[in-house]
Amino acid sequence: MRRNPAAVLLDALNEPDLDARVAEGLPWLALTYVDLDWDWLVRNAKLQDRQNRLGFAVSLASEVEEAKRERESTQTRSLVGHVGKGAACPRGYLLSRLHDKSGTRVAPRPSFACREPLESAH
Repeated sequence: MRRNPAAVLLDALNEPDLDARVAEGLPWLALTYVDLDWDWLVRNAKLQDRQNRLGFAVSLASEVEEAKRERESTQTRSLVGHVGKGAACPRGYLLSRLHDKSGTRVAPRPSFACREPLESAH
């Protein structure tokens, strides 16, 4: 049986001795079910004097989301920087070194280095 995520979150906030692993999952719950009935949840959290716990869980979720955005932004900037370096490759050269001239895989992921295309080796 599938439960309402807002009710699950409220039940967890009401638990006097919540397991640490469950508590660590509360921000995930708030991030995953962003379309849950927040009005109902806030109203009931206030009625049960759990608004501080709810606020804490939501602030942790916000921090997790911000850290994720920063990490993705850093990865994107790094990729753009690598591509920018590779943009100076001579015409006809390729922008990665995944395979050597025989077609054998030499790197687990792109290194963004200029190399001659495979066709020119033959």
